[in-house]
Amino acid sequence: MIQKLPLNGSMLLVFSNRDTVTEIIRDLTDKEQSRVSLAAINGPSNIVVSGESYVIDKIVLQLTKLSVRNFKLNVSHGFHSILMEPILEDFKGILDTAAFHPLKIPVIPNVTGEMLKKGTLDKEYWGKHLMQTVMFEKSIHTAVKEGVTLFLEVGPDTTASGMLKAIIKDYQGISVINSLNKGKEDRIELNHAAAQVFVLGVDLDFGVLEKGKVRTEILPVCPLNKEKCWVEQYKGQKIQQALDKEQNAAKEDTLEIIGQDNPVLRDHVVRGGRIFPGAALWEAVIRKASLKYNTAVTGLKQIKHISQLALKAGRQLNISPVTLGITGIFKG
Repeated sequence: MIQKLPLNGSMLLVFSNRDTVTEIIRDLTDKEQSRVSLAAINGPSNIVVSGESYVIDKIVLQLTKLSVRNFKLNVSHGFHSILMEPILEDFKGILDTAAFHPLKIPVIPNVTGEMLKKGTLDKEYWGKHLMQTVMFEKSIHTAVKEGVTLFLEVGPDTTASGMLKAIIKDYQGISVINSLNKGKEDRIELNHAAAQVFVLGVDLDFGVLEKGKVRTEILPVCPLNKEKCWVEQYKGQKIQQALDKEQNAAKEDTLEIIGQDNPVLRDHVVRGGRIFPGAALWEAVIRKASLKYNTAVTGLKQIKHISQLALKAGRQLNISPVTLGITGIFKG
């Protein structure tokens, strides 16, 4: 339907307040005023004007004289304006084929910017949404007044997040998180967003993030001087080496026994399970290795955690070089 409309519309983003933009529109002729609308109020200094291109061009000239920053949006038509009126009835006709149901959760419609806890967003509402102003700023203020403290942008970039931060700058304790970021890898950004939301107390189904995930491992390589970097070929005195995990597992000395009463586990709970933290694990390895071999262990190299050290109810963890995949401990 929209493609059938004439290509005579434009949209203009103005970095100024609503009063300034409204005053410029009032200075237009009556005919010009009837061909332009406030398409969106996205913030205290973020207003979008939509309408016929020749009127938008006239507004640009006035804004330039006032040194008000502005630029035209890359759109095909003047959306959220009177220019959408020719397709309004056809649009509602298509909506007659859709099923609308009563709300199950409260929403804040952008047409009004007010909380709606019951009712139905029917074809009349969507008809208004096609032509009327998007009240984004008012919607955000309403959400904050209703007690919302976390906003998550679900979209391909951070546009809404940036506008939202400008609106809530005077509020305290409000978090804004974007799910994706243009130019960055999607999975990394989604995982980062999930982590932030989880830290703020939202219960998430992390299993969804693991679906379709392929595990990859980086194999050891040789440095440019062609010196092989396998542990067996390092120079130094070999103190201990597990040659075969299956045959020697029972013979390995235990480095650490982690029981249910270990104080480190008290607050280290992930998704309801107790997890022994990696930092504490390797601290125990260094401490026990120093005592056992009577030599100072000053650091660790080539550490990679493959899985969590989960402690099941009523069980304990016995940590040995074999269970850790340690192939040797050396002193120079």
